[in-house]
Amino acid sequence: MTDISIEQYADQYNLSLYRLRKSFKQRTGQNFIDYVTRLRLDKCKELLLSTDLKVNDIADMLRYQPSYLIRASKRRKALLPASSANKMPSVEKKPAAS
Repeated sequence: MTDISIEQYADQYNLSLYRLRKSFKQRTGQNFIDYVTRLRLDKCKELLLSTDLKVNDIADMLRYQPSYLIRASKRRKALLPASSANKMPSVEKKPAAS
């Protein structure tokens, strides 16, 4: 997946950034970044369910940091499938200072 931005499309099609943002929101009901994030989260879920890829690998494919992908999923209530729990990166906890 490649990095995309609404600015790239505005430049490519010689459109005003303001006008493109407004038109995009009118047509989709969402702003551009929320739309792209939803698509990426949907792709993440699909890959977790249909492949043996780990979250780290999928995050890399989708141009996300694994921690951001997990946070974005929780924030958008698009929780990752339960089957992905064993595919999550392990995080070592530091011992508490006494």
